[in-house]
Amino acid sequence: GTVKAWGSRKDGAPGDERNKSSESAVTVTLPAGVKGRALGEAERSGFVATTTGQVYDWGDNKNGDLCQGPQETPISTPRKIEGLTEVLAVQGAEHNVMFLLASGEVMVCGWNNEGQIGLPATVREATAPTLVLGLKHVVELSAGPKVSAVRTESGEVLTTGTNRGGQLGLGTGIKKSFGFTRVSLPGPASEISVGGDGKQNSHSFALIGCIPYGWGVDEY
Repeated sequence: GTVKAWGSRKDGAPGDERNKSSESAVTVTLPAGVKGRALGEAERSGFVATTTGQVYDWGDNKNGDLCQGPQETPISTPRKIEGLTEVLAVQGAEHNVMFLLASGEVMVCGWNNEGQIGLPATVREATAPTLVLGLKHVVELSAGPKVSAVRTESGEVLTTGTNRGGQLGLGTGIKKSFGFTRVSLPGPASEISVGGDGKQNSHSFALIGCIPYGWGVDEY
């Protein structure tokens, strides 16, 4: 249940009360009695889902990625996100973050300029937890810079965000997607992963019948 972190102190990223850089593991300063169950991170930000289904976060607070309101002041020690309960998992990248709920639904925060949190194009950023309408029966999350993916219990994979490198798996005629869209795959996926830099060096993977499938940039 104890959470450890290390790295640069910029924007309070390690999450310990000393607010100093560390090349070795330090204990994240969670409130007394709070125990972590799952971890996630975004750019210079950390997230911990607790054993009671709540979420605490800390670090950089730009573009709403900490779900702590419109202010952009860094948070150096963990703070509870209001409005989140029954959270099983959290995944983030750059300035976007997703939360998987026990109901199989997904809530999001952060930047949406490329559709990376799956909200309509009219929503540039979400500074408080926001439910993604239409997403149900989700069992896995994966987030990359300006890209998000989910896997459902039936093995469907849905993606949203930038498609500049083909990382959404939706074909070559789509530059970006403001909403999770199903990827056409040869079978149900058992695991997913998206990564890269969100620009021309980006790619996604799905494990189908013990065989890995990928799409996106194939530079090497």
